[in-house]
Amino acid sequence: MPGISWLHLSDWHHKGGPDWDRSVVLEKLLDRVERRAEIAPELAALDFIVFSGDLAFSGTKDQFDAAWSQLLEPVLQRTGVPVNRLFIVPGNHDLERSRFDMLPAALVQGVKSRDQILPWLTDAQRRERLLDPFHSYSDLLKNRLPHQAAWACSAVFDAGGRTAAVAGLNSSFLCGRTYPDGSERDYGGLVVGEPQLHEALKPIAKADIRIFVVHHPFDWLAEFDRNDVRRQLLTAAHFVLTGHVHQAEVRAEAGTDGDSVIIPAGASYDRRNSPDQRYVNSFNFVHLDLDGGSGTVFMQSWSEKNTRWVPDLDTYPDGPFSFTLPKNLKKAPQVKATLEGVVVRSQPEIRRIRGREYCLIPAGLFTMGTTPQRAAELSKTSRYDNEIPQHTVTVESFLIGRYPVTNREYKEFVDATGRAVPFRDDEWSRNMNWDSATRTYLPGRDDHPVALVSWYDAQAYCQWLGGRLPTEAEWEKAARGEDGRQWPWGNTWQDDRCNAGLDGIQNTTPVYQYEERGQSPYGVRDMAGNVWEWTSSHPDPYPYDAGDGRESLAPVGKRAHRGGAWLLPPALVRCAARGSTDPRDFGFNLGFRVALPAAT
Repeated sequence: MPGISWLHLSDWHHKGGPDWDRSVVLEKLLDRVERRAEIAPELAALDFIVFSGDLAFSGTKDQFDAAWSQLLEPVLQRTGVPVNRLFIVPGNHDLERSRFDMLPAALVQGVKSRDQILPWLTDAQRRERLLDPFHSYSDLLKNRLPHQAAWACSAVFDAGGRTAAVAGLNSSFLCGRTYPDGSERDYGGLVVGEPQLHEALKPIAKADIRIFVVHHPFDWLAEFDRNDVRRQLLTAAHFVLTGHVHQAEVRAEAGTDGDSVIIPAGASYDRRNSPDQRYVNSFNFVHLDLDGGSGTVFMQSWSEKNTRWVPDLDTYPDGPFSFTLPKNLKKAPQVKATLEGVVVRSQPEIRRIRGREYCLIPAGLFTMGTTPQRAAELSKTSRYDNEIPQHTVTVESFLIGRYPVTNREYKEFVDATGRAVPFRDDEWSRNMNWDSATRTYLPGRDDHPVALVSWYDAQAYCQWLGGRLPTEAEWEKAARGEDGRQWPWGNTWQDDRCNAGLDGIQNTTPVYQYEERGQSPYGVRDMAGNVWEWTSSHPDPYPYDAGDGRESLAPVGKRAHRGGAWLLPPALVRCAARGSTDPRDFGFNLGFRVALPAAT
């Protein structure tokens, strides 16, 4: 049954410092999130997480750091959701009001008209000044969530056999302003801005499922902005996820303004024991049954009497709230598209297993290697004799990691097993090195591919996870499909589709940075450049034959690695390019990904 599931949190208001009541609620929240399959089996595999604003209490760096380490990072760990599938937006508590004195006078007071604010939304330099109070919030994004921004951020990804998209909007940049009568009020005075909405919508307009995240409900916007934004947003969105109002509910908007489902989260933490039961701590899970045409919201609330999170029967006495999916939600496409004369599978089969995504590679023939003519063309820069002759190979179906193994994932392994952390004492390795004392990697590199791992390290990780390294043949089929393409995306080099090239980034990049732009026909990503990837195979001459001894695991001879690395030219990051080295080597550009049986 194809479906999409997510977790929606909001309004944590982290103040920093010891807080016993918050710690009690947090411990139980993390436990509830980890045991979510007990609420409903379809929640076992979450596709993404949303936090819809007010992570901090007053927008300071220490509050964001504490909220990350105590709430968001543990939630990612308990769910197995990759960090690039965590989407957050700022709330009114996430701006630092002490920085208001750095704003021009026109932005310290409340805004009365569209013409007054529009120049600050359309000019990049002015907008940067407008967003200055989110300085610490932006630093959190830069260091922890580089795929996010404090203004109009969007992401498109595959989920449930569809193209899903999440767009984040900042509704808080005019919070805390004063008016001529000396009052300070947010209600009816906030702005999202038509330019921000258009910027967020543009990358996701063709997605099958479009989800917008904004902290404030529509009635908090100034009338002039509400008139601009509300109808356009409801027309574009299938779902709108909000925060701020500390009450849980589900509301369907079907009419002349569009067909959308609006789902507030409530406040994940306001106080431990609310005197008004309408405002108890709450959050929710959502599951969409795409074939059945329905969705379910599993609202959760804090029970002080039971000291735990329970189904929110006060908001909806029957428990889970079911609704009909918006009528304009696209059906899954069935046709195949073409790109540069090669076949592209319109819907790769993606599976989430133990918190990691895998792509199914079907059984069958594919073309492996390079023709002598092509090898001769390439030989101006290097020798490619080890890629010939070109031949056909049959592989059985299998699963392969959608992304290379990341630092964050590898840390789980070294923490569990006590294995030595990646480290090499040379200049090339300084960005990839881990700290041997703290047994962790450099800040901000959670989702970079792990490097400095030997073939034996890679094998041990795969076995720990219940998998193995892919063979050379499996790796190449996963990268190039059945049409013999040169690079995972097609037959024409495009330097914006992977991290490679002598004049490139000169460092590794997060494994999700190029997403669908660089993916293979089967949806496998980051297979060109970034880091070489170990395979199980000895680099014996072609034609490839799995039964000729090259797949022996005996500790003799070199092992093959594929995909090239960040510092290499296009020819060396082709699908057919082969590299090899001593299995004991743990170079700064050596990483890997995991293979599993198709029946897993």
